[in-house]
Amino acid sequence: MSKYLIVSTAVTDETHKKNSSEVKYALGGAGIYALAGAKIWSDDISILTGVGEDFPNLHFEWFQNNELPTQNLIIKDANTPRTIIQYEDEENRTETPFYGAKHYQKMNASVREIEEAVSCDTEGIYIFKGHDEQFWKEFFILNEQKKFKILWELNADSAHFDFNEQVKRIVEKIDVFSLNEKEAKSLFAESDLDVVIERLREWNINTIFLRVGSKGAYMLTKNDLVKINSVKNIHVVDVTGGGNSSSAGVLIGFCENRSLEEMGLMGSISAAICIAQEGVPSKIDKKTKETAKEILQKMMAKKGE
Repeated sequence: MSKYLIVSTAVTDETHKKNSSEVKYALGGAGIYALAGAKIWSDDISILTGVGEDFPNLHFEWFQNNELPTQNLIIKDANTPRTIIQYEDEENRTETPFYGAKHYQKMNASVREIEEAVSCDTEGIYIFKGHDEQFWKEFFILNEQKKFKILWELNADSAHFDFNEQVKRIVEKIDVFSLNEKEAKSLFAESDLDVVIERLREWNINTIFLRVGSKGAYMLTKNDLVKINSVKNIHVVDVTGGGNSSSAGVLIGFCENRSLEEMGLMGSISAAICIAQEGVPSKIDKKTKETAKEILQKMMAKKGE
């Protein structure tokens, strides 16, 4: 059993860049990027998701290279999901499940599977999901028994004004809510980010991680608003997974009782490491972790000057 549990997808990404005929296949999915982002700060972590019978041959090498457990990968089909990613520009893309939406949805972990994966040692869970009210009702019943911290990263499909009240009810029962600027504006049908921030703070929130891309992020509570810088002087190769990895970094910081500034910077650093190469980092080793800690120390020290 793991201290931190990532509840989201592991897929094969089929990536198409704009103005390029080259197609790349690699391990991906929101859960994998979140796993990588959390691995930078903790070794006591695992991912819970459905996969295909072909997953070991396709992707187990990455898990072995990073000394990550595979016991919570549940075989649910012959084929592991494949996502066709078509980039419109550097930061915007469309994602289409190759085997169809039903196949992709089948891989989502149920509350029963989450219950089987957690233990008394589980401190935090990352979930990338929509506003499925039945799921959240059952999940909150489970959490009343297990008492773990919850970070919910909003699925873009639920980031719409029509779902504002449903999302609000869920957010007010969790520990950290993560969404990006585009999703936040859509959720409130507002074009002004400052207005969106005030609307979010009107909710009965604990902590919100509002991501604003290359400009960094904001950490919000009812009483505090902290601007989080992005990591400077990095060569961005592939922005895929930046939001997932940063959200998982914030979860670790939250569970470790770090300050708003520090947990936000942990998220920024996780994202910086994950977008500095094509796809998920091939290996997150001791050197990677030491580099992350050094960057965090320098950014915290600079903020204090």
